Amino acid sequence: MQILMRANSKGQGQWNVQLDKNDCNQLGDVKLYRHRSNLFIASFNALIDVCCERYGEEFYNEWKDCCNKFVGVMEAMDSRIEFGPEDIDEFQLIADEF
Repeated sequence: MQILMRANSKGQGQWNVQLDKNDCNQLGDVKLYRHRSNLFIASFNALIDVCCERYGEEFYNEWKDCCNKFVGVMEAMDSRIEFGPEDIDEFQLIADEF
């Protein structure tokens, strides 16, 4: 629940998620629009806390690092500033590192 700050819940601690129309064993498309996507990205590390809690520290830290890079790329893409050549180069480095 920390990830979306609030979620539709059916039963105790279960999320209602869209399933694929052709294969009920697969998740369907999840669409997060502006506000919801910003909430998701702001709490993205909480997803790693939940999904990687049973794995070793190295595995956990690699995923945390990956998530931090993802958040950096998404925040740069969401920026409303006009990018100059240096900004574009910096973004490219961030995106490549991700």
